[in-house]
Amino acid sequence: MIPSLDLGASAVNAVSDGVLFIDDDCVIISANPAAARLLGTSGAMVGSRLADWLVAFDPTRLDGDRDRALTVIATARVSEQRVAILRPARKRGEVLRCLVLQPLSAMVSAVDRMASFATRDPITLLLNSDAFDDELDLAILRARRDGGGLAAMSVAIERFNLFCEAHGRAMGDDLLRAFSGRLRSVAPVGSRVARLYGAQFALVMPVSGPSHHAQCETVAAAIHSGLREPLVLDSCKRLVAVSIGYAGWPVDAMDRFELATAMEAAGHAARAEGEARTRAFEGVMIQDARDQVEMENDLREAVAEGQFLLHYQPKVDWPSRNLVGLEALVRWVHPVKGMIPPDHFIPLAERSGLIVPIGQWVLEQACRQIAAWRAQGFDPPPVAVNVSPVQLLHQPLADLLAPITRWSTPRHLIEIEITETAMMDLLRSSVGLLADLRASGVKVAIDDFGTGHSSLGNLRRLPINVFKIDKSFVEDTSSSREARDIVTTIIAMARALSLEVVAEGVETEEQACFLRAQGAQIMQGYLFSRPLPAEAVTEWLEAAVKAAE
Repeated sequence: MIPSLDLGASAVNAVSDGVLFIDDDCVIISANPAAARLLGTSGAMVGSRLADWLVAFDPTRLDGDRDRALTVIATARVSEQRVAILRPARKRGEVLRCLVLQPLSAMVSAVDRMASFATRDPITLLLNSDAFDDELDLAILRARRDGGGLAAMSVAIERFNLFCEAHGRAMGDDLLRAFSGRLRSVAPVGSRVARLYGAQFALVMPVSGPSHHAQCETVAAAIHSGLREPLVLDSCKRLVAVSIGYAGWPVDAMDRFELATAMEAAGHAARAEGEARTRAFEGVMIQDARDQVEMENDLREAVAEGQFLLHYQPKVDWPSRNLVGLEALVRWVHPVKGMIPPDHFIPLAERSGLIVPIGQWVLEQACRQIAAWRAQGFDPPPVAVNVSPVQLLHQPLADLLAPITRWSTPRHLIEIEITETAMMDLLRSSVGLLADLRASGVKVAIDDFGTGHSSLGNLRRLPINVFKIDKSFVEDTSSSREARDIVTTIIAMARALSLEVVAEGVETEEQACFLRAQGAQIMQGYLFSRPLPAEAVTEWLEAAVKAAE
């Protein structure tokens, strides 16, 4: 009796894999019940040769490099099962060799599971990014063989990060699963769908004919249409929008790397234009993407080095033209490119998260300037500061408003402006945050009003003080009856809700007189003043003091 076998007998007999101990002549010294079942016997195997139980088995293979593990495939003579024989590396001084037997089907199944794990996204079970790259290679090979073409499409869920911040990552995963099912349902036959990362999905499909554009536009339209019905998440219904970019082989790219790059560039261009957009790849997009990368790098340096300054655009009472407010507008003074206006870098700052330190700097400087004016004996008007929803969701409210406390700024002198679209998103996801902001004592304004999808019912729920009519409507009042009707309606809504109205983008006296006739008195725009540095605003304040004497 071999002591080592006695010590481990109960453990060896309990495992589901077959376990054999053999000597140097491949004579079986010990076998557990699982090994007997695999080889098709219930009788004693001890003392027989392993080769007697196997077909197409070469014992000399087990005597190869004994310091290395190996696997041998054979067929059981009695049960006719295909069996995988695993020989661990032999340790120095061992008298017996241990072999592990498994059904080949189980090993294949395990390999399949590992392959699936390596190629599938664990949340949606779609192809992952590595598998999608492989699929692009295969699709190009097939297209070359068949003389056809193919297209790759990028599909991105809009504002997914905001959704996760508002509802949690688990709900975000539910959204991804529901969306992936909807995407698969509208994807054309023969296409392959993948989740690349985050809320970025992709599909590759064969196309016929010299151009892929018509087929891609048809598929994109089907995707947009398929999302008009809400996704169901844990008994809740959610509407989502996507941006789609596409590129084709061999028209836009010659290999997998170029095709993936072109697809991503088109997707980025679509996302930059806003939700529910579709863009075909254009060569200039690659340079645009490089410019964006360079600008983001420059913007990070700008935050670190303090390359910003603040201008203030006056708000006036019409027709007196008395100064009643200011809007703080950040400017980026690039060391090479000079003055860069906010609409050129704020969207990038929001996407990259840099809007948080930039927004904090703006409020800090506005409060500092208010303190300076008050120290000079002036009575400054309220200053409006634009706040991104990214700031509201990434910063505790106390941290966001800390500059007000630090500079002892009277709360009524700070007005927080949030765009209408962002306000509606916050209303759906975090109305308590807006209420807390209003309760802090600052004024809250809804900016660019008229460009979003607010209803009167929603507006009644918003904890706001001020409406700002978007300049696009003001500009069109001179030529468009529809614009005049919209502006008239907005002003009437504001009066019904006892809210202050500010008209943006006023450039002519004709516009100003029309707005005044409808009941709007507070206006800002080039008719009165461009955004000014703080020193020029100080001159306005000095002139107001002199006029009052």
